[in-house]
Amino acid sequence: MDTKKILLFLITALALVLFFSYKLTSVPSGITIDEASFGYNGVLLARTLHDENNRKLPIFVLSIGGSDWRQPVTQYLTAATFKVFGPSLMNLKMVTVVIAVSSIFLLYFLAKHLLGNVGAIVSSIFLATTPIFMVHSHLALDNIAPVPFVILWLLGLYLFTKSKKKYWLIISAVALGISYYSYKSMRIFVPIWTLLSLIYLAKENLKKAVKPILFFSFSILPFFAVIPVLEYLYAGAVLNKINPEINSIYTFVSFYFSNFDPSFLYVKGDVLLFHSTGRHGMYLLASLPFFVVGLITSWKKSIYWKLIIASFFLGPLMFGYIGEIHRASRLLPLIPLYALITGSGFLYLWQRKSKILIGILAVFFAINYFDFIHYYLGSYANDTKNIFFCFKCIDGGFKTLKEESKSREFTPYVDEVILKGLNPTRDFAKTIYFETALNSWNGDVKSLLKNVVIMTDNGNVEDLKQINQFDRYYFYIKE
Repeated sequence: MDTKKILLFLITALALVLFFSYKLTSVPSGITIDEASFGYNGVLLARTLHDENNRKLPIFVLSIGGSDWRQPVTQYLTAATFKVFGPSLMNLKMVTVVIAVSSIFLLYFLAKHLLGNVGAIVSSIFLATTPIFMVHSHLALDNIAPVPFVILWLLGLYLFTKSKKKYWLIISAVALGISYYSYKSMRIFVPIWTLLSLIYLAKENLKKAVKPILFFSFSILPFFAVIPVLEYLYAGAVLNKINPEINSIYTFVSFYFSNFDPSFLYVKGDVLLFHSTGRHGMYLLASLPFFVVGLITSWKKSIYWKLIIASFFLGPLMFGYIGEIHRASRLLPLIPLYALITGSGFLYLWQRKSKILIGILAVFFAINYFDFIHYYLGSYANDTKNIFFCFKCIDGGFKTLKEESKSREFTPYVDEVILKGLNPTRDFAKTIYFETALNSWNGDVKSLLKNVVIMTDNGNVEDLKQINQFDRYYFYIKE
């Protein structure tokens, strides 16, 4: 790679990071309990190698009062980020920004092999402008974590086909295996995609395909073989204690087809405003014409494109068991497949010099995207502020306590009312500023030692000197 290409890569990477991190800590206006749990355990693992349950380097972290498991990929990326750069809300969310930007570059690399430079650029643009992709780049959740691994899986299979070098099969299978533990919905996708991969490898002559099939199978097998052990050590972390059943073939088909409901995909979006604007679909409506053209034309190209299309439509097959509909956040692993098919559709029109049609669709696309980005980076935060926990409120409280106690060299205390109960948001904010447990104050002024700073939500504490206030928190000292 020459100097110009390296410089272009660095400039593009920086531009993408700046774009996806714009208003990162203010859009949305707060965080979810899952984000706080990733952050809290990320700090603990970075500092002590133990999670909130005092388990040393667990593969899965049990969180939210024992009700949910943190998947290892995002959890340990978060811990590593905190170890290097220190804990903060910005650094917590930068993990998903890096995942998003990495995915765009990986998709470009794959699409360049398939579609050439123009098709690669357009496919990358389709990925970067997908509404739910943008939304999840601002959420410190693991929904977006499978995306780069899905691309690596496809890339490995393609490069093996072209080079016949077996190590590409190992890379492909390992990437797909890691994705299984990157997000819970991958338990649905990975078995189907593994089967499709084996069918793809056996596409021509089964005798010649024996070795490739064995390479791929033995590379991914450990990720499945270890499930009983993991379920024994972390009950429910892998299989989530779900006992799928089909009431009827009609309900199965109904739940499956709901994943491709056009109004959901292109207009309404996810049923939860955590994962959607409520005004825009999972994909941009303007991308639909390119996707349809891509479907029709790509199927005829090669067996590899048949793999991409089959993976897109068959990947969510087992969601027919789950019984929930219109959960776009669970379909994020499909986005790179969608972007490739859509990019292929654009390239088909481009090569046939359909300039007027492309121009009309491009204008429609620009209007559609800027309507989304204008709302998301503008009004969305205020419209959804009541569904997110206000992190800056409690973060500012502990920051002020840290500053006041440090400047005076006083001992920090926190009202026991604030410390009471399950609250990952509070615990994350607290661990950012304090590495050891804080002293708890029961409200009794007389029992207090001297030279202490108290953080409380009581604005009228007699016999103590108030020194500061942040949001709903008041700060007093006893000298």
